[in-house]
Amino acid sequence: RVGDFGLLLGILGFYWITGSLEFWDLFEIFNNLVYNNEVNFLFATLCAFLLFSGAIAKSAQFPLHVWLPDAMEGPTP
Repeated sequence: RVGDFGLLLGILGFYWITGSLEFWDLFEIFNNLVYNNEVNFLFATLCAFLLFSGAIAKSAQFPLHVWLPDAMEGPTP
């Protein structure tokens, strides 16, 4: 559930910065905002970190991998 929350907050943060959820629009709008110095780098870094940590939590990478063996337990057919 932590990964879901991180992904959701990161996506909503980037939507708040750019006003779009289109992948190609995000690149163009974000590059224009950075070039014109109109974006708060701390907030953009926080959104990127939330997306990254959410993806790590959802894919069971190193620090958050302890739940994976419990999820794989079950009877085999």
